[in-house]
Amino acid sequence: MKARVVIGGKESDSFEVLAGVKQGCILASVIFSLFLVLVALVFRNGLSNNVSIPFKYHLDGSMFYL
Repeated sequence: MKARVVIGGKESDSFEVLAGVKQGCILASVIFSLFLVLVALVFRNGLSNNVSIPFKYHLDGSMFYL
């Protein structure tokens, strides 16, 4: 698949897209959710206790705290 980038009305040269999913594809949301779970696991398992960046997450399948 070929793609172009448009910024300020100017188009780039076309280039080959080697990875990813098309916009609107059902797999896009699934892959993005899996990516966010992976990021959460890296933060949970990979950071030491002395890091001062607060990061709240949950892995129970619920998107919001209702």
